[in-house]
Amino acid sequence: MSYQQWVWDQVDSYDLDQRDLERYLRRLFGNYNFFTKRTRLPEQLLATPSMQQFLESWDAAATYPASLARHDTYLYNLEGYVKRLDCREKDLFSTESRARLDFWDFDKVAQEFKPACVSSADGLKKKICAGDRPARKDPQCRFLFVHAPSSRAQLRITREMLMLSLTYHQVMPAYLDFLFPLGRQVYQRDFHFSGFQHENHLTACEQGLRIPELGRSGRDLQLCYSLKSVEPSESNPSRPWSIRQTAIYHSFDIETGAATWILTKGNELMKDRVQLATGPHRLHPPELTSFETVAAAITASLATHLIFCSWSGENWRWYINFLEEELQDKTRRVLLPTGDTPTSPISEKTLTEEPGLMTPPMLPSSQPFPPSPRENSYRPSGRRGMSDQQDFSFSQLQRVQSIEDKANETLLVLKANISVLTELEDCYRHIFDCDNRPKELAAYCKDDYVRFESRITSIRNDLRMQQSRVETLLHLLDDRKSLLYGILEYRCMEASKELAQKAQQSAKNMEKITQDMHNIARKTKQETVSMRIITLVTLFFLPGTFISLGQTLMSTDIIKFQDKSAGKPGRTFQPGALQLYLAISLPLMFITFLSWYGVYWWVNRKDRRKSSKLGVFRSPV
Repeated sequence: MSYQQWVWDQVDSYDLDQRDLERYLRRLFGNYNFFTKRTRLPEQLLATPSMQQFLESWDAAATYPASLARHDTYLYNLEGYVKRLDCREKDLFSTESRARLDFWDFDKVAQEFKPACVSSADGLKKKICAGDRPARKDPQCRFLFVHAPSSRAQLRITREMLMLSLTYHQVMPAYLDFLFPLGRQVYQRDFHFSGFQHENHLTACEQGLRIPELGRSGRDLQLCYSLKSVEPSESNPSRPWSIRQTAIYHSFDIETGAATWILTKGNELMKDRVQLATGPHRLHPPELTSFETVAAAITASLATHLIFCSWSGENWRWYINFLEEELQDKTRRVLLPTGDTPTSPISEKTLTEEPGLMTPPMLPSSQPFPPSPRENSYRPSGRRGMSDQQDFSFSQLQRVQSIEDKANETLLVLKANISVLTELEDCYRHIFDCDNRPKELAAYCKDDYVRFESRITSIRNDLRMQQSRVETLLHLLDDRKSLLYGILEYRCMEASKELAQKAQQSAKNMEKITQDMHNIARKTKQETVSMRIITLVTLFFLPGTFISLGQTLMSTDIIKFQDKSAGKPGRTFQPGALQLYLAISLPLMFITFLSWYGVYWWVNRKDRRKSSKLGVFRSPV
């Protein structure tokens, strides 16, 4: 009979010495000589069905999350995750030369956490595998830190390393949703996405993979969520604060107390805080490193959650103070009463603390705004009506809009954090109220859960108080923007009024110039008529004058005057001379007028042709 036909059973641990086995066989069958040999059976026979499913999932780790052995996600959703990973691979993951995955595992023998770092997929396999296949039991508590050089840089992990890690720990696919907003980007991408997801396998019908070889009972709680907080930033001195996020995954085995954490963040802040809280020089209570019982392990998990929840409530007070100071700095001068100008920091502080100045005044309808000169502010030159108006630059209005955008973003983040904390609290309340919970949870962890719930409530109340401050700031921003828009509208109205006055004055000047031109044209017309008359008279007498002055042609006088002393009449009329004069003068006069008219007609015709080519209308002169 071959070993395939044997009846096999399984025990959690079996280690029988060869001599003990021979002694047991002699007592059972008699005093015979037995030959025993220690051998290794095929891996397929040693592995349980659940382990076999896990190994198949491990072999297909590159297709995560489709490679998960058991999950609560539809197949088309898994395919969507794979497509998004393919699309974001270049921006989300780095090369193996820059990869660094930090482990922080609890050593059960030394009773302390020990660090480890892998920088390649082969190194990761050596870390979690015994040989070629995963066979080492999970540590009682493990932290995996995935981080990046900055909040807008690639994660320092390759896709293969991340897929192997998530497959080995059978991480729920929803955790990828909180990784997609990270990675290399110039502008924020999907930054406002946040949420809480969990999967419970506490009952027998919901039990996951039971893999005794890895120390997994199959009754576990898996949850992942994203929190955001504001941190100091040195990249831009004008904006010393930056909102950053952390993606958190946690699984807890309800029977063995084994816990796994995967933290993804744009810097190493969470890594430093966890190691400081659980390291040998820890400042936190020892409950974070106590895993003797399931109750102690879940207490450590609750305390670890509080590290991240406390971070989500930090620095909001100072960030909102910064936004309020920015708003006051940009809009304080437009609230000053007439004639008041801050001359020192003390006066500015007094103005800030004076409640009467916090409410924007009504816009004046007939009087300009009070003066408040300021360097580098816009003041149109030559505006007499604007001399008493508050000065502010258009860039200040843009800055006010930027402050409003930041305040709206802050309000959304605060609401998201409050929602995540509420869901986290409800999730653990369900565990403690569940009928299938271990009995020791109700006996030993109730007080720890009450402290956890109280701490979460305190953080949530503080976030709600900051939310109220942001909502008040947004109302104040609306009022200040209305005031600034009113000032701009008033300026436009004054500018239009001034332009209208200048246009009216220009119109009057043009009217005067037009009247003068009309007078000049009228006088020119009169002079032109006079010149024409003179020209006609000249042309009329020119031929006769020319003939009368001719010495050779007109040598005879028409009227001849003589001395009466000789007995002759004093005046003698000669008709022949007059006839000769007229016969010569009249044709010459006609020819002169005809020549003048011909030249005049030719010049006008030439001007009309030239005007018609240029498209200019000329009235006849």
